[in-house]
Amino acid sequence: MPINEELIIDVADRIRDILDDYPAGPAILREILQNTDDAGGTVQGPAIIAYNDSSFKPQDWTAIRSISNSSKKGDERSTGKFGLGFCACYHVTDYPHVLSDDKLLILDPHKNIKSSSGCIAFSTRRSEPGSDRETYPAHFDAFKGIQDFGADTFNGTAVRLPLRHPNSNSRISSTSMSVEAARELFDNFIKDDLPEVMLFLKHITSIELYELSPDGTKTDLAIIQIKNADEVKAERSKSRGRSARAEMNHYELKISMTSNPGSMNSKTYTRRWIITHYVDSFGIAVTAMAKRLDQAEKSDGIKAMM
Repeated sequence: MPINEELIIDVADRIRDILDDYPAGPAILREILQNTDDAGGTVQGPAIIAYNDSSFKPQDWTAIRSISNSSKKGDERSTGKFGLGFCACYHVTDYPHVLSDDKLLILDPHKNIKSSSGCIAFSTRRSEPGSDRETYPAHFDAFKGIQDFGADTFNGTAVRLPLRHPNSNSRISSTSMSVEAARELFDNFIKDDLPEVMLFLKHITSIELYELSPDGTKTDLAIIQIKNADEVKAERSKSRGRSARAEMNHYELKISMTSNPGSMNSKTYTRRWIITHYVDSFGIAVTAMAKRLDQAEKSDGIKAMM
């Protein structure tokens, strides 16, 4: 009888190739925010952690394990792509940790962890003696600084990126990420991206950036929030683009940002934006897209003949 055999792919090499399309720097934090916006152990030490109050859905767990695909295709409510966009995280880490609801998933593309096939999942539940929480406490202790994790499940989603150290022998990236480099990453993000990032998110209405020291001391770096959040949520929730006629609407967005809150150098300012949405009728949009695709196919045909 025929024998089924799997295609072989080096996951670490594939991720390294994908990183060419996802620049390092503040873009990494943008990707984390976009993925957060969509959610509607052996490696410890300094890390970047992003967490929110929305738990993973089954399709999110599938997508985050998919290196070359994205389950967000066709989902017009999503801004990020867990499959591809999430790979930007590998600029700073080799072992992303994802904690949500009753699961902690550690991605191990190098397959360095014993018995790993690329991902290892741990249950957060303490219901039985010898549970994962009791057997591998260090994996869970790494999340203690962000929320009281005494319950059986985690109320939300946290992504932890242990910083890549200089002697990691990574096949994904030769670039290490020190604590100082991570601080610079945050500083650049706060200066260049944070003031406008709220314009392009659909669900998030506030962001807090801070540094948590090993002794638990919290140093706030920046806080940004939408002042008229209820009004903005109502506008963002409206479905657009399926009407038989063109649609246009406006709404106001008030953003307040504080840098270095609580310090002598604290600064707060508020910006007011007028957001305009214009969408052609569905029929016009389909016709325009078909025309563009037809032109692209003809262009590709000419290049092929040349």
